[in-house]
Amino acid sequence: MTDRPVHVLSLVKKRDDIDRTRFRDHYESVHAPLAIPIIRPHRYVRHHLDDDLHGDIDFDVVTEFTYRSTDAAISAATAARESAVRIGTSGVDLSNLGPRDTCATLNS
Repeated sequence: MTDRPVHVLSLVKKRDDIDRTRFRDHYESVHAPLAIPIIRPHRYVRHHLDDDLHGDIDFDVVTEFTYRSTDAAISAATAARESAVRIGTSGVDLSNLGPRDTCATLNS
């Protein structure tokens, strides 16, 4: 396809019954280490929101995935999908994330 980098932004919401601190701890220590080997981004950056700075907003972390090419991004999406079929989830621990329809993904 193209050699142009692809950036994927996901706006992820936590479950309503946990606070942002617990969500961040889980996301960083459990979710991210399990996800990275599956989706293998070139760059993986998380921007966690802070109640004091951002107040009440509809998501809790902005996650940025950068892939070296469209082919690499498609391979990552395929790997995540295959993992979901094989394991019955996305292949990573989603227990502290909000409902799937509360997460938005933007591609550039």
